[in-house]
Formats: sequence, C-alpha cells, structure tokens
Amino acid sequence: MPSSRDARTKKALCAVSMLCRGLAKSRAEPGSDAQKHFVDESLAFAKAAVRLDVDDGHAWYQVGTATMSLFFARGATDKKTLLAALKAYENAAKGGPTGAGATDPEKHMRDHPDVHFNRAVICRYVERYGDALEGFREAARLDPALPTRQEVNAVLAALTKLDDGCRGAGATCKPKRVAAMARALREEDDALLPEKAESTFVTHEGTRYVTKRVSDLNDGVNVGSAVKARAVVDATATDAAGHNGGAEQLGALNLHYVAVDAAGARFAISVYGLEDGAVRMSSTLTLLNPDVRDVDVQWNGRRYAFRLLRVDLPKQILVGGKMPVGRIARPRMASTNL
Repeated sequence: MPSSRDARTKKALCAVSMLCRGLAKSRAEPGSDAQKHFVDESLAFAKAAVRLDVDDGHAWYQVGTATMSLFFARGATDKKTLLAALKAYENAAKGGPTGAGATDPEKHMRDHPDVHFNRAVICRYVERYGDALEGFREAARLDPALPTRQEVNAVLAALTKLDDGCRGAGATCKPKRVAAMARALREEDDALLPEKAESTFVTHEGTRYVTKRVSDLNDGVNVGSAVKARAVVDATATDAAGHNGGAEQLGALNLHYVAVDAAGARFAISVYGLEDGAVRMSSTLTLLNPDVRDVDVQWNGRRYAFRLLRVDLPKQILVGGKMPVGRIARPRMASTNL
C-alpha cells in the first residue's frame, strides 16, 4: 500500500502533468517542438504517478489524457498511440490493469463521466461505434449536462449515411449510376492490364501494390494491396460540439464516403488526416494498404452493417493517381481537458 507521502507525491505529479498540457496549448504553436516537449513531460509525470500506485485510476486517467494529447502533438497519425490512451482510460475506470482498485472509490473512476466520454470519443475515432454509443450513454447517465446527444447524433448520422449508401438507398446510389462507375473502373484496369496478366499493379513511391477487389481483402491491414474505387456518397458527418474539445478535434480529421469498386461492390471509406474537399467525387481513388473491418452495430432497433476500409495516412490515398497535396488537415489541441 502506498505511503501517505507517496499519495501526496502522486497527486502532485498528476497536477504537474495537467499543468504541462495546459502549457502545451497556451504557450506553444500546434505541432511545434515546444508543444511536443510539454506533452512528453506531461506523459512522463503521469507515468511516474502510476509507478507510485499502479491501481490508482486517477493516475491512469492522467496517462490516458496525456497520451491522447501526444497523439495530436505528433500529427494525429499513429493509431497505436490512441489505442494506448484508450487502454489507460479503461484502467482508470476499473482501478488499475487488474482491477485491484475496483473496491476503493478513491482508486477507480468508473463513476466519473469524463472517463466514459473521453473513452467514447476515442472509440468513435477507431470506429468501434457500438462501444462509442454505449460510452456516451453512460456518460450522459452520470452527467446529463454533458453534450452527449450531439455526439450520439453525429455517430448515428455517419452510420446512417454509410449503411444507407452501402445498401443502395438514396438517389445518388441508383443502380445505373453505380454500375456506370464500376464499368469505368474496369475499363481503366483493362487499359493498364499487360497482355496475359491476371492482375494489375499500382506503383507509388517505389513500392508496388497488387490491385484487388474489396471482396478479396482480409480483415485488418492489407499490406501490399491497393483498391481502386469511385466515391458515390460523401457521408462525412457534421462535427459535434465536443465536450472539452475532444470530439471537435477527432471529427475534424475524419472523412467518410460510400464508394464502389470495379466489381460493383459498395463499401464505406474512412479517411484521416485530410481536409474536407480533398477527395474529388469524380476521380478514381486508390487506397493503399487499406485497414478492413466489418461494422455491425445495433442501436435503438436499427442495425447498421457494412464493410469499412480505413486509411490512416494521407500518403495512403491517391486521388486521380496523385497524392492530395496541400489538403492535409492540421491536428489541433483545443481542449481544456487535454
């Protein structure tokens, strides 16, 4: 059991961690070395607090928030950093990695609405939509004043557009229009296909990728694969008014589209790190090393189910055969909580 001196030191370390994050926002330019330094210091102090008491959820909460800040300070492209923040928030809620602090209300944070809200924001970003919706619901139960309704509406708006589009609902998804897009993609492939070859390749920055249909992709990251598609629907949801800026930051980096491949399969695309408007609806899109998963969410009597291809880095998407240069979204740290 930590001593009373350790407890005081732990609280001080958590306070300094918060101070460093405040300086990262107020005293440093976004993405600057100074901001990265402040955030690195914030995480170091938070981890020092955890080392004093690994079962203290409050210390883990600081680790999670500092790690989330680090994600933005380093360009908002490293998904592993965000997953580390998510794990820290989970440890905060249950009172340490093993849950040893679960019976001590001074240790666990399962009744703290910000833990559930921030965790839900990250789940939304990594497309764990069911977990995101449940997290926002729990945050609202604990603190009805939180703007969870806006968050839930934003998630459901995106899910509805993507699910409707992938099912072929709506004027923009009329069969003739989608079939024409698929045919144009096949004609492009045929023009590039060498004689007697069974597949085409895409070469980008010295690396060759095998062109595949969406149905041929595996779950997870498909290294060395490329998918050519045409966007059918812009399904990007309007940003919600995020509590403490969390959702505002994440939503600003995420674009959604319903697309069709050369086989006529409709699917969802999730693009990160690009400004809205970077993807031209009339252009052929090439997705490199796509991260594939099947979304299946039940909420308020409706099921949302579709295949999703995620692109984390701007260099993983070509628009008309070229990188969308000059349309890179700048990550922000606008939150008083971060």
